[in-house]
Amino acid sequence: AWLEDLAVLNRRVSVQPRDYRVWLDRAEHLLKGKRLEAALEDASRAIELTGPGTPERTSGYVLSSRIQTALGQFEQAVASATSGLENHPDDQAYSIRGEAHFQLGNYAAAIEDFRAARRLDPLVQQAYQRQAEKLEAEGQVQQASLFREQAEALSPERLIQTVAHEEAAPPPFPVSPRPATPGPTPPAENR
Repeated sequence: AWLEDLAVLNRRVSVQPRDYRVWLDRAEHLLKGKRLEAALEDASRAIELTGPGTPERTSGYVLSSRIQTALGQFEQAVASATSGLENHPDDQAYSIRGEAHFQLGNYAAAIEDFRAARRLDPLVQQAYQRQAEKLEAEGQVQQASLFREQAEALSPERLIQTVAHEEAAPPPFPVSPRPATPGPTPPAENR
């Protein structure tokens, strides 16, 4: 099935060689099949076919960064995601750059990117935890404590408790139904 899908994508590339989407589709497919070098070439071709400052070009950079991360080329992954962000800011670019920073041990940079991507998951929690450990090793105990608290706040158990508490909590202000038709103005003490 994978090879049949690749054959279809190859035909699409030969018929529509100037369509960046075809190159991105084939790059995604090659990534799934672990043909990483070929996937990276297709992602680069997609970038060449898109205009500067467009979300389409950033999509190519994001895919390149994902492929480079899979190849273990974390510095290049950071550079590709950064190019994407300079081209057109995108949550996915921040997210993949954060993952590459994490792999490089740049936990503060990873946290910054995860925040920019509004991302919350176990990797983000680990980034806070490892940054706390790094700061503690440097003797910055007070700063480490703040990162450790944030890591704890992002633990799956804490997030579940927070969501359950928010669902059980009453609304922050009283909600009263509005009359269907305008009625008399209530006395001042009820407003």
